[in-house]
Amino acid sequence: PVSPSACLSIGACIIGSIAPLILKLHPRASCLCGEGDCVQILIVVPAYNEETTIDRCLEAISNQQLGTSQHQCSVVVVANGCTDKTAEKASGWVDRFSEAGMHLRVLQTASAGKCHALNMAENTASPDATIYIDADVVIDPLILSQLAEALAPPTPRFATGTLLTAPMTSRTSQIYADIWLQLASLSDATKGCGLYAVNRAGRARWGAFPDIHSDDKFVRLQFEPAERVTVAATYMWPVPEGLVNLVRVRRRWCEGNRELLAKFPHSAKVEARSSARRHLISRLMFRDPIGLGVFSGI
Repeated sequence: PVSPSACLSIGACIIGSIAPLILKLHPRASCLCGEGDCVQILIVVPAYNEETTIDRCLEAISNQQLGTSQHQCSVVVVANGCTDKTAEKASGWVDRFSEAGMHLRVLQTASAGKCHALNMAENTASPDATIYIDADVVIDPLILSQLAEALAPPTPRFATGTLLTAPMTSRTSQIYADIWLQLASLSDATKGCGLYAVNRAGRARWGAFPDIHSDDKFVRLQFEPAERVTVAATYMWPVPEGLVNLVRVRRRWCEGNRELLAKFPHSAKVEARSSARRHLISRLMFRDPIGLGVFSGI
């Protein structure tokens, strides 16, 4: 007969042998951990009439490679003021997320306010980390695990990914995006346009989201530069296509910045412009005057 200790040894060997196979067949199985052992992550996706983009966004989230890290992931899509099939399309991903070891909820509200949608989603959980993703953003498969690692310290942290612009057909949009990315990289790489994340200590910096347009900048300015992190994993952010759309959206961005300054003058301060940015503008005047002119005109 086999002794109990030998049985335990054999069992341990078997488990150790098949565990890598299980993770290979189901790489996100590690997300199915005991509640007390998990890092609780809430992913918030506000969506306003995004029926043409929500599938790509949710597919990218469901394809996250969590490896062996212990994350319990909840995703909340808030269809706010939608008149299209955004909520219906999002609901179609519930089973896929369950298979991926994540929980997906779809909420609906008649209000079209983004910050109202963010507050609705946050009322559903009290996580260790919260990741806010626009419904037209597509994230890299490694970004979730890297953001979770960046937000692991107990002190307040703000994190985002490395921003890439989505492919564009408009030459005007391409020119604008090229100049904007060059200037943005010198002022503050941790912009968080379309995607930003905070840990529990960081989220304690403010209460409910106020009724504003520039939620990303509002959150970013709650943190000192030393508290902000940009991870290597990328995400794809869409630049408005065409001159008319660029001007319209640019105007909305500027209005959002003015609104933030008026409502929160203590936090919405003008961020310092580096000498490197001024030097780049001077170089662009000679190297790419047309591009700088397009950017300045918009």
